[in-house]
Amino acid sequence: MTGPEPIAFGPVTHKNGPATAANAPETAVGAPETPVRGSEAAVRDRDATNPPTESQGLALAAQRPDTPAKPLTDAAKRRTSVRYSSIAARLKLDPETMRKPGNTTTRKTDTATPRKADTATQRKRGTATTRKLGTAAGKHQRSTQRTAGVDLTRVKPRAATVHLSHALAADWLRDEGLHTKSSGHCTNRNLFHCTSLEDVRTSTITRVIELKRQSGCPIMVTGGTETGHAPGRFSHGKGYKLDITHNSCIDRYISKKHEKSGTRGDGAALYRSPAGTVFADETDHWDILFR
Repeated sequence: MTGPEPIAFGPVTHKNGPATAANAPETAVGAPETPVRGSEAAVRDRDATNPPTESQGLALAAQRPDTPAKPLTDAAKRRTSVRYSSIAARLKLDPETMRKPGNTTTRKTDTATPRKADTATQRKRGTATTRKLGTAAGKHQRSTQRTAGVDLTRVKPRAATVHLSHALAADWLRDEGLHTKSSGHCTNRNLFHCTSLEDVRTSTITRVIELKRQSGCPIMVTGGTETGHAPGRFSHGKGYKLDITHNSCIDRYISKKHEKSGTRGDGAALYRSPAGTVFADETDHWDILFR
């Protein structure tokens, strides 16, 4: 692929015939004799009737390395000076330096001074680092506060359904001042005269402990998950219910602090707590459902 043909200066082939001294146009600048090919003949013919201006002629001459550029004439210098003066006056600039008066600022070449973009980048990085450190510190502080304020007697919902061994459940009760009693002096779950806490639900143990704390009354557990109780979804065998003995303190607390909610089928009076605990007043004990 070839580029456009360079502009050739000098005599042209006239449309009416070969170039002669009579029909050859005068060139704006002195140039060696070079032939003109193609459509440039029409261009040179047009330029013959409409010659380039002084500045255009200088630009054309500058494109030809074999032709020395003509220096500006005094008239051209005056016109250039007048043009720059008018621009300086319109923009209120110093005509000598073309800058605002009193502005001596030069181009910034000092690489030691950070650019605005660099400063902004560093600021963003610093802010992001500070934010990350602050977030990590805040998480650590919140985690520490949660750990320090944990109440081990309160069971999370996902742990409420965990079933405990008899030994662990009995230890929890003993540590909180509650006692267990068995008519057969045993803990075998398969014997009805034993008192067993095997596979009792975690929430059942924690809520009976809460009952002890709120009432301030002595509590004796006499029935747990052992056989001999009525079956059902929310039964002793499923770990939802405990039996505790009567005493004046706990009787008064349950009947005075909880709303009466009717009578069970066997004639036991029912009391219900706001949390959903149901107390059934049987003949020799309280049958309590912790749901």
